Amino acid sequence: MYKPDFFKPILLSLSFVLIFTKGNCQAQNLANDKIFLDALLWKNWNAASSVLSGFLKGQLPPGGVEKVFTNAVQQLGKFQRYDTTAVLLSKRSASFVCSFEKETLLMQIASNDSAMIVGFFFRPLEKAYQPPAYADRSGFKQKNMFIQTDSMHLPAVLTMPAKTGKWPVLIFIGGSGPNDKDETLGAEKPFRDLAMGLGVNGIASLRFDKRSLAYPGNFKSKNYTLTDEYLEDIKNAITDISHIDGIDTNRIYLLGHSMGGMIAPLILKENKIFKGAVMLEANARPLQELVLEQMKYLSLKDTSKETSSGNIEQIKKQVAAINNITIKDSSKEYLGAKGSYWLSLKKYDQVMVASRLKSQKLLIIQGGEDYQVNNTDFQLWKKQLNGKTNVQFNFLEKIDHALVEGNGSMSPSEYSIPKNVPKYLVDLIADWINEK
Repeated sequence: MYKPDFFKPILLSLSFVLIFTKGNCQAQNLANDKIFLDALLWKNWNAASSVLSGFLKGQLPPGGVEKVFTNAVQQLGKFQRYDTTAVLLSKRSASFVCSFEKETLLMQIASNDSAMIVGFFFRPLEKAYQPPAYADRSGFKQKNMFIQTDSMHLPAVLTMPAKTGKWPVLIFIGGSGPNDKDETLGAEKPFRDLAMGLGVNGIASLRFDKRSLAYPGNFKSKNYTLTDEYLEDIKNAITDISHIDGIDTNRIYLLGHSMGGMIAPLILKENKIFKGAVMLEANARPLQELVLEQMKYLSLKDTSKETSSGNIEQIKKQVAAINNITIKDSSKEYLGAKGSYWLSLKKYDQVMVASRLKSQKLLIIQGGEDYQVNNTDFQLWKKQLNGKTNVQFNFLEKIDHALVEGNGSMSPSEYSIPKNVPKYLVDLIADWINEK
């Protein structure tokens, strides 16, 4: 099989999946990479072959990609999932963390100028995620389950304190894009850390794969909105959690990260059963502003100059179009999402909604090492919600967007280093929930 040369890694976070425009060659490479990975996941060999170059097809043995991948699965076990955060190795190559029953590996994929795949192969993970030291397995128990929503079954994990009792519960919701239940970001899994740490502290939690990950075709088949991405699944999660023994239904809370934190006030407004919400790295500004700001920031950090001024100009045009969007633009695509989605965001003022919440309390936490949602957003939350007795603010100097301590670089490269959510962040949330 053809194995391409790979260059010194340049890492770029796709936590905000709306960064790239269609005109960006790199974006088309990533789009085809994900078509390929989705096809392997669902054993759709025709779809997998459709994004391979003619050269690579000629290099494959009889039986093509089906034969190659079937042989790999015989050794590794069932292909279970791949992380949607790509590690960009050059303008035309990327790697993805792929989880099999027996092992987790990196798949490296290279493309040509036409964004067709010219090579792919596996290599071992040099460093992999490990549970945090505070996750004492004797202090909590976990159960796999599903959130039932329409015809969809969203994979979920319920984490409960090991002792018998009636426990408060947090329902986790992740940021923009197709996030998994652990909110995997490179080598880090902040939701898994939080669930285990809170379980030891006597707090239950429910986390689940977003429908945009579990059922991407269904999600993208219509003019989807913010409601489609979050609200319906949260309502079903509430129903499911309310029937579980050991859950105190008078103490149901929400934990939202990034865009999940941004939408938390709306979820509380629509679901009075929530006692409050933890908002981690939540943007107060419109999402399109953050996308442009992130791209400008990354261009300054990118010594390879792959983040070009031309790409930034394209994004500026897309942002201008989003700012002037109307209902007739619902089916068009801007920054990777449909116009209907941007329209629903345009109608939602998260700071105003939060300011009108009265009995439900908010814990707003911002990290000083976060370049994706930064102190500008935190200060906007403080300015508009200052003096409200149901709101608590905490600024944690060392925390980055993945909810772990950064290394001072404030760059996407940090996400490739396995780290855990620090215990003091877990304790902060636990103390807030258990406050009398």
